Amino acid sequence: MFNNFDLNSGIQVLILLIISGQLYFLHKTYRADHERRKKQATIEYLNSIRSDYRTLNDKLIDKFSTHPIKLDDIDEKMKKDIKQLLSILEHLSVGVNSGVYDFNILHRMSGSFLVGCYYQLHPHISKAQQNNPRYFIEFETLCKKIEHINKEKYHSNDGNIKFS
Repeated sequence: MFNNFDLNSGIQVLILLIISGQLYFLHKTYRADHERRKKQATIEYLNSIRSDYRTLNDKLIDKFSTHPIKLDDIDEKMKKDIKQLLSILEHLSVGVNSGVYDFNILHRMSGSFLVGCYYQLHPHISKAQQNNPRYFIEFETLCKKIEHINKEKYHSNDGNIKFS
């Protein structure tokens, strides 16, 4: 009778281990699929808005090259284009900062472009933030994060020879 109890307990433990293993692999597969979908969604969203923000940015480059904009040289049409561009970039930034879109994919696909836009539009952003400090805060946060990672990436070696 005692041996029968041990056999039943052993079978139950074995079944529990098998179920636990299956749950672990199911969870791991689900997370991998979620990450893949997140990356795919980021690529698709960037591709869907690229023509809009590139067209608006090209107008800025035609007028100011890649230098920061001069608020005195902006007419009403240009001001409207700047607001539209910043609106697109702010919405993208909210998605990335909240984890809906993948930061690493965005960084690899458009990181330099976004940081360049930030510095080019900084005079307008600063003026808008004087009225409301929350204006374009998501875009600013995203660009600062990209810059921080770029600095770490390019200055991490500092000329040291490994294994010496």
